[in-house]
Amino acid sequence: MGRGARPVAVPPGIAALVDRHARASLVLDDFFTALLTHSRRTPYPADRLRQALDGVTASRGA
Repeated sequence: MGRGARPVAVPPGIAALVDRHARASLVLDDFFTALLTHSRRTPYPADRLRQALDGVTASRGA
């Protein structure tokens, strides 16, 4: 299963949680991969993470 592929028969509540946090998870996954495989000086992707999380906090109460 590749990035972005959802397993079959995921309950709706779990699917919503995954959808809500998938972008931020990918940003952090890329960061940790670079940190471990390229350089320990890899800059933290604060701006990319902020963009990925844009709207997540607002949608939590919905």
